Amino acid sequence: MASLVDRVRVGDVAAEPFPYLIVRDALDDALCSRLISEFPPLEVVSGGAPLGSNRRFSMTAHEALEHPQMPDVWRELIRQHVSQQFLDGLTRLFGAHIKRLYPDFEDDFGAVDALRAGVRGVDSFEVSDVQLDAQISINTPVLETPDSVRESHLDAPDKLFVGLFYLRSDDDDSTGATSRSRNGAPSHAGCAGRWRTASSSRSSRPCPTRATR
Repeated sequence: MASLVDRVRVGDVAAEPFPYLIVRDALDDALCSRLISEFPPLEVVSGGAPLGSNRRFSMTAHEALEHPQMPDVWRELIRQHVSQQFLDGLTRLFGAHIKRLYPDFEDDFGAVDALRAGVRGVDSFEVSDVQLDAQISINTPVLETPDSVRESHLDAPDKLFVGLFYLRSDDDDSTGATSRSRNGAPSHAGCAGRWRTASSSRSSRPCPTRATR
């Protein structure tokens, strides 16, 4: 299965106000249609918890890959996006930006193009340098008084990159849930990569990616 960045060239990455990437038509329509039609049952993603009003549920890659009710197409998609191949694709695109933002990165962690991928919640940093997660996430409809599913926040300082793959059905006519932008760049951009830090006080500037159908 192709990854969300297979079709992307290095020149497609914008450098300012921070490195980011927006990928349109990231996957073939036939695959997207299959992912929509075979989306796992909501009770699987929620872990059986009541769906409620305007609640967010996320299922980690580790949980999804082991769940007996996970459709094969989703299992394959998740496995692709926690793989060494996917990390290599990201470092190919963002490597120069990582070295620019973190001049000491390669002294602390080794060559960017030699980083070892692991799965978050499964592998340790003894056998990996970047722990990947590819979560299936849902937000339930607002059925009661409107509120925010999550307040404004900063990402954890050990995140090297974050990304969202929007998979909206063609017959979805609901409004809202659009991504806000600042200075033409996504304000929040889920694949996530966590990296070991050389110092607990080290700050992180994630390289966001956002892919759309």
